[in-house]
Amino acid sequence: MVRQCLESAVARFPGYATAWAMLSLVALDEDRFAFNIRPGVPGPIDRALQAARRAVDLDADNARDVQALMMELFFRGEVDEAERVGELALAANPQDSELLGEFGLRVAMAGQWQRGREFVERALARDPAYSGYCHAVLALIAYMQHDGDRAEAEIRQANLIKFSLYHAIAAVIYANRGRMAEARWEAAQFAELHPLFVANLDLELRKRNLRPEDRARLIQDLLKAGVPAPVEASTLAGRPPGGS
Repeated sequence: MVRQCLESAVARFPGYATAWAMLSLVALDEDRFAFNIRPGVPGPIDRALQAARRAVDLDADNARDVQALMMELFFRGEVDEAERVGELALAANPQDSELLGEFGLRVAMAGQWQRGREFVERALARDPAYSGYCHAVLALIAYMQHDGDRAEAEIRQANLIKFSLYHAIAAVIYANRGRMAEARWEAAQFAELHPLFVANLDLELRKRNLRPEDRARLIQDLLKAGVPAPVEASTLAGRPPGGS
């Protein structure tokens, strides 16, 4: 298991900054993707932040270390501080495509859709091998910018079929385009791959710092696609629970 390998690595080599950063991201994935959740205190977000701070303390010039700290701050709701840390990281590592892509997505989800798009486009231009992730993010951004043609073109290039949120993005895009058979298939894949997200739809979108109007739009199109949203999410979208 990746988490066990990283825990072993930092136990044997406590000065290995990148291993602490990767351990931070693995802990974050427990929370945001429900991967191998480890119950108890501290919770995954707190463990993630502790590991990220340890990584940065060891090597503040390491792009992965600062990226991990940016991510943990973002998912703790400290959006302004996450943006500040991300900008410092990019100033030191302007050619790092992974950092560009992650920073662009965080900026976009907090409401700066065009600014985020520009960062992700830079990431894609620098590293075409990173294209699956970038196309999925650009699809979400285009959807949010009401550019349905580009959203559909981007999501068809992403092809991240084992990634739950890819299917959520595809579902809202196809539902918005009236391609209901495709939308329902994608919604079913999303619900199967990440049932915890579906059961806590508004909470999960809040974790990602989306504005109320953006959450409402996503929920409305997820409902249209057939995602079985809970009562509070249906209310936010202005639709009856279980509506299709």
